[in-house]
Amino acid sequence: MTPTLLNNKKSKVKEYLKINGDGIPVDPFLIAEKLGITVREAEFNSDRISGMIENNHGKVTIYIRGSDSASRKRFTLAHELGHYALHMNNDNTFVDGYEIFERSDFSNYTDRQKEKEANNFAADLLMPAERVKKMWPECLYSKELMAAKFKVSLQAMDIRLSMLGLV
Repeated sequence: MTPTLLNNKKSKVKEYLKINGDGIPVDPFLIAEKLGITVREAEFNSDRISGMIENNHGKVTIYIRGSDSASRKRFTLAHELGHYALHMNNDNTFVDGYEIFERSDFSNYTDRQKEKEANNFAADLLMPAERVKKMWPECLYSKELMAAKFKVSLQAMDIRLSMLGLV
């Protein structure tokens, strides 16, 4: 991630957390609403697609897979908010139209890089580092309890704890 994009990510995560308030879990649906983004549930033709973002002449809609678990929907929405914050406003190729990225079969390096950036954004948004570090001992070092508190999957919390050097 370039220094400019990294600074933009930190700035946007901070902005979105301010919209959310101090509470845990972070509510990506509230953030999307406050940003004027419509969120709709949908089903996709591929199991590898969990969400997509569409810009139709400035009206942004995020679609998330309706059959996914609540924690998966939250992560997918936070991930798509990452695309909105990091790529949609900075990438002239996505002015109007839509963008879909499959989970595991990206077509080129740029797609893979954008997906990693959006995943990191989602982790930073849903599991803010300072709150995770503070709550880790309060939750008796239980990954399961942490995942429940932050309303994310056990896998997402495990990755986050590892990235923060807590496990």
